[in-house]
Amino acid sequence: MNYKLSFLKVLILFFFQFSFAQDYYFQHHKVEQGLSNNTVLSSLQDSDGFLWFGTKDGLNRFDGYGFKTYSNDPENRNSLGNNYIHSLHEYQGAIWVGTNNGLYTYDREYDRFTVFNKAIGGRIFD
Repeated sequence: MNYKLSFLKVLILFFFQFSFAQDYYFQHHKVEQGLSNNTVLSSLQDSDGFLWFGTKDGLNRFDGYGFKTYSNDPENRNSLGNNYIHSLHEYQGAIWVGTNNGLYTYDREYDRFTVFNKAIGGRIFD
């Protein structure tokens, strides 16, 4: 009797598990869809819902429809210092971007970057 009851409980458990399962849909984005490089080294979803992808060739912001790419522009001091983006982090509303040429913060209001140049523990980030 206990064996039949246990078997019935397992059947009910499987029934509920499959009846409430959701299908997931994944969409793959590559260079052909606007990503600056197919090698993504870091990713972040910010508090505004944007998806950020740090690649070997720039920073990409995805709004659900398309990409906006941020990259180094030697003529613009408000651009990133390097296109190799290895880390992303959001702290108190600010997005921090780690590159091969320093640490940058993203200014949402003006859509630009500022280099973080402050002594921390004897090290200077430029």
